[in-house]
Amino acid sequence: MLVNLRALLGMVVDIIRLKGGPENLPTSAALLACVVGVFAAGTAIAAAAVATPEQQAWPIEVLVGIVVTLGWFHVALGLAKKRERFIQTMTALFAVRAIFTPLIIPLVATFRPYFTAVVDASKTQAPAAPAPPGPLFFLVLFLMIWLLIVEVRIIRAAFEWPMAGALFLVLMQEFAVALVYGLLLALTTG
Repeated sequence: MLVNLRALLGMVVDIIRLKGGPENLPTSAALLACVVGVFAAGTAIAAAAVATPEQQAWPIEVLVGIVVTLGWFHVALGLAKKRERFIQTMTALFAVRAIFTPLIIPLVATFRPYFTAVVDASKTQAPAAPAPPGPLFFLVLFLMIWLLIVEVRIIRAAFEWPMAGALFLVLMQEFAVALVYGLLLALTTG
């Protein structure tokens, strides 16, 4: 069992290093469910650790992200007549996100005091707020861009499309997640 887990982690690391693709992963619905569970748990722990009292809707955001992503690519792969690639593609996508997201959430949360200071300064005509640390900003930016590159490469391999088409599909999926989440928040608070 430990050998299989190590081999799986090695395949995911190869995908992150752009040396492998989703086709290298086993086709297993149980594995997909486990990977989605690990992603949800890691994201929940990271989000709960840094959430402010105003940000208590993060469980809904995580759930919407998972459901919309799975639905989006299930429909897209079905329309592209490549439905057999769904399990491997989603396993790769959520495995990569399970590694990146718990790293990115706390790093982004460290910027909260700087954003709050900017908003407060703009309301009170106070002097400009301090700038966030440059190296930290570039680290977060690097991680987010690398995650986008890896996701686009996974989708490109699954659909056999050019990079531009895969990028468009990934960005539209993120837009769909944001739209559904925004609509749910509007319905529950309004």
